[in-house]
Amino acid sequence: MVRGHESYIRVNPRHDWNPARALYEEFRVNLEGDAAVGLREWIPFAAEIIEDSIHFYVKDLITPQLTFTLAERTSGLVGFTPRSIGTTVWVDDVRVASIDQFSYTGPPLPVTPQRGEHVLVDWQALGPFVDPQDDLEAGAADPNWQPFATDPRGAVVAARVVEHRSAARYAYFRTQVSLTQPTVLEFATAMPLEVWVDGLLAVARGDNVGRLDFRRVAWFDFREGAQLSIDLEPESHAIVVRTTSDYSGTGFFARLQP
Repeated sequence: MVRGHESYIRVNPRHDWNPARALYEEFRVNLEGDAAVGLREWIPFAAEIIEDSIHFYVKDLITPQLTFTLAERTSGLVGFTPRSIGTTVWVDDVRVASIDQFSYTGPPLPVTPQRGEHVLVDWQALGPFVDPQDDLEAGAADPNWQPFATDPRGAVVAARVVEHRSAARYAYFRTQVSLTQPTVLEFATAMPLEVWVDGLLAVARGDNVGRLDFRRVAWFDFREGAQLSIDLEPESHAIVVRTTSDYSGTGFFARLQP
């Protein structure tokens, strides 16, 4: 993306071609020096994709500018869509080939961050659903809960459960925490989110979150603080989270803060 006086690559989790940071802001690379992208020049670029991993090249077609291994799906459509305001963007000489291994075998670029302290990673998932499920929110048992793996940063990527174009927009995630002292349960999210603690609605972050809150980044290390906080007493608690899919990268980080 070229924007004003800067150029960069940013992983964009949206599905409607608008830019959004949401869940993956760690994966931004500024294009500087020989890699800088300017106006009125032809820029060679390439993308190599295998399952949920992507290597993206700009100018230098030997070493990628960015490697990304956290794609929400392992199959789907791919394409290049110029997004420009005020001028024309030309794309020419497009070539497509099948590959079974990446050209680049070096370390990740940039380095994938590891999860922060106290981030919750033991989750189960259920869904997707067309309508909210009152019984799940109240803590009812359901044999269909399935283990759900967070990504290496500890992100609960709800988009792995729901499809953004489907009428089934709702997904549920649950975990259990046992506390020996008063603790704050915090969430970093950029999507609509509701949280139930022991069957009672504790907090909600509404559908208009992305349009009213310019802190649209959910950071793995909570560097901009938490968007939601819940005080918990020192005992065992059942936590149920309902996500509502929209066009942005859907997901959240949750952590316990003594």
